Amino acid sequence: MYLTRFQLMVSLMLTIAVLVSCKKQVIVVTAPAETYVKRKYQPGVSEIHVPVTIPIKNINDKLNKELNGIIYEDNSLEDNGEDNLMLKIWKRADFKVSVTKDRFDYELPLKIWVKYGKEILGVDAFGEGNFDLKVRFKTHLVMDSTWRVITHTESDGYEWVSSPNIQIAGMEVPIKWVADLILNRQKKDLSKMIDDMAAQYIDVKSYADGIWRSIQNPIEISSEPKVWLKITPHKFSMTPFYGDYGTIKSALGLVATTETVLGEKPTVINNQHLPNLLVTNTAKDDFFITLSTEIPYTTAAEIAKKLQVGQTYEFKEGKYKIKIEDLDVYGSGENMTVKTLLSGSLNGWVYLSGTPEYDELKKTISLVNVKYDFNTKNALMKTADWMFHGVFEKKIQESMIFSIKDQLDSSKKEIEKALNNNKIPPGIVLNGKLGSLDAKDILLTPTGIKTYVEIKGNLNIVVDSF
Repeated sequence: MYLTRFQLMVSLMLTIAVLVSCKKQVIVVTAPAETYVKRKYQPGVSEIHVPVTIPIKNINDKLNKELNGIIYEDNSLEDNGEDNLMLKIWKRADFKVSVTKDRFDYELPLKIWVKYGKEILGVDAFGEGNFDLKVRFKTHLVMDSTWRVITHTESDGYEWVSSPNIQIAGMEVPIKWVADLILNRQKKDLSKMIDDMAAQYIDVKSYADGIWRSIQNPIEISSEPKVWLKITPHKFSMTPFYGDYGTIKSALGLVATTETVLGEKPTVINNQHLPNLLVTNTAKDDFFITLSTEIPYTTAAEIAKKLQVGQTYEFKEGKYKIKIEDLDVYGSGENMTVKTLLSGSLNGWVYLSGTPEYDELKKTISLVNVKYDFNTKNALMKTADWMFHGVFEKKIQESMIFSIKDQLDSSKKEIEKALNNNKIPPGIVLNGKLGSLDAKDILLTPTGIKTYVEIKGNLNIVVDSF
């Protein structure tokens, strides 16, 4: 049967209509530029608690080991204004140091030999004698900004153990007044001796200097992957000395930046100069470590692909359908760009943009406020306005969630292990505990999404021996 001219025209028009209705729309969009903010995260400073504990026994032992034999000697009867006295003072028993709160007490058991001359009935007569006494001193110790121990030692009285009498011409002559005069003269010298010994034996500067130098060397906290704890000290503070159960105590606060570094051992330029000391009434225990995690863009894209590639979405009650064929992500300044390759009712690359955000409860990085980028939005308005209304944007946002929980938990565990009785030379021991996490910053780098998290806790640094 032959078709009439009219029937041919109708058939052709229907064919054209079908072809037109089946025509696929193509979108061509200029991609957002791949750019990265040249900004580095600056970790905050924390304060590391450094207890200073000096056993009184150590000071007693050093004091008694060094001070033996004669402490003072005067072998002339004519010096000191012709006082007609010769004198020797030496240690009779071990010196004793005790401490109560902020006061330090010294007891010095002394033996004194005196030779004394006196005119009796026009004749010069001489006599000598030995007697014992206990001399007491009290002092307060403070540190100045140059790490010097400043002492304020003064006499706290003395006690005669045996009577200060000597035999002159067969007579026993009391010379307590002479002995008192001698001791009053020697108080200044004895006080200076105590001050010098305190400065020598309570050497906090060397203690702090050893910590300052050693702590700057990176500490390996994980071998696979390589992770290092880097501590950069800035300054020291110190509380006043006080006595407690046979010890002299104080607390140093080491203000430092603490962070973890992935990869090879970081190169550091050690600051060998110990800064001046800040004297304060309280020492804070406000320690935290800055921990960084990174999700490479390749990993983020693979996670999103598993959820999105192959998915089909319908619009306008099934009138339009699109299928996601491919997906990738990269950085555009402070935002992350998601590029999706579509087929179906719309063909081509579509670009969306969102801001990375940390979920503290779930320990995830998610992309929020996902919207079509400016160029894509303009192109869709001309070719496929049915793609609006937020449906596609919402679906993409739901797939942009990346967990860093395993990274954080693993790192925290390794750091806690490294801070458990970790001995670093020379004779320094680290002990710490970690607590809560607090995200501080998210940076889009050329390689991935980097998150900086502070792990709060406490850290004590103890030196094996003072």
